[in-house]
Amino acid sequence: MAIKVLELLIMQIISKAKKYTQRVEEEPKKSEVLALAKTPDREVKAPEEQIPDRPKKSALVAKYPRLEEIHEKLQQQNKAIFQKEQMLGNLEIELSDCKGILKGKKRKELQAQMAQIKSQIEPMKYRLADIAKEYGYPNVKAFLVEYQKAKAEYVDYIQASENWDRQYGKGEKSMSINAKLKQYEQEVKQRESNRTQVQKNDRGAR
Repeated sequence: MAIKVLELLIMQIISKAKKYTQRVEEEPKKSEVLALAKTPDREVKAPEEQIPDRPKKSALVAKYPRLEEIHEKLQQQNKAIFQKEQMLGNLEIELSDCKGILKGKKRKELQAQMAQIKSQIEPMKYRLADIAKEYGYPNVKAFLVEYQKAKAEYVDYIQASENWDRQYGKGEKSMSINAKLKQYEQEVKQRESNRTQVQKNDRGAR
């Protein structure tokens, strides 16, 4: 009887030991499941687009504003020469219509005016070359070659900058290239006109 009781006790101890071992083995598995459940899914980020640098001004583009001012001076001088040549042309027409013995005095007056205008036109044309030389150019043609090249590069720079702004900037609307050029040229003309007016006033005051 005592042996059976002992065997029963041993069986109970072995059974409890198995249950304890099974529970110990299951605990890590439950922890792993909980850990997996708590781990948030990692967001897969798309690679960021590399934004290129904004277009930079070349040396010639940076020089363009100054070239535009020189060009405006040449334009104004050329305009003044054209006006004198128009006056000369009108006098020539008037002289050709002035015929007859009684109009001899009138013809002399017209010829004197024409001679005076011709004497003014020649130095005005030399002044064109002098303006170019004042800024380091051998002649007007050499200046115009660089001016046209600078203007073309300036237009390309503005176009590239506008494209960059549309693609990578704030997307703000901007004026067209032609509008910007016209606005800039108008500003240069206005500055040059104001400077010329000041010079005339200074000469008048003397």
